[in-house]
Amino acid sequence: MSVEDVQKVNQLAQELIEKGFAADREEAVKKAQEMLNKEITSAAQVKETDEKQNIAASEVSDDSLKNMIERVKDHVARQFEGYKNALLGLEKELRALKQQVEELKSRGVSRTAADRGIAEKKVEEAAEPDEEPMKVEKEEGEAHPKVGRNNPDDVSIEKMFYCGNK
Repeated sequence: MSVEDVQKVNQLAQELIEKGFAADREEAVKKAQEMLNKEITSAAQVKETDEKQNIAASEVSDDSLKNMIERVKDHVARQFEGYKNALLGLEKELRALKQQVEELKSRGVSRTAADRGIAEKKVEEAAEPDEEPMKVEKEEGEAHPKVGRNNPDDVSIEKMFYCGNK
C-alpha cells in the first residue's frame, strides 16, 4: 500500500474521531479502511505515518507560530490604537456638543420662545397653500390610453377574444 493511501486512511480516521463516529483510533482506522476499501498491512504503518506528520508539523509550526503570533499581536495593537483614536475623537465631539447645549441654555429662554413663534408661523404658512390643487377633469373628447373612446357596450368581448373555429 502506498504512502498516499495510508495518508488518506489517516485523514479519514481523524475526521471520524472528530465527528464522533469512532471512539478510539483503532476503530476509526478500521472504519476508514472499510470506507476506502483498502487494508493497511499493519497498524505500525499508521502510527509511523502519524508520528512523522506530527514531528514535521511541530518543526514547521514552532517558527511559523511565533511569526503568526507576532503578526496577530501587531494587527490587534493597530486595531486597538485605531479604536482608541476614534473613541477620543467621539469624546471630543461629545464634549463640544454638550458645551454648545449649555451655552444655548444659558443664553436665555426668551430666545427659544421667539424661535418657537417663528417656527409656528412657518408651519401655518406651509399649511395654507396659496394655490388650489389642480383638479383632474375628465373631458369627453379626451381618449384614455388604455380604453380609448370605447364604452364597454361598444365592443363585445367574444369578438376580441374568440377561441373557436373561424
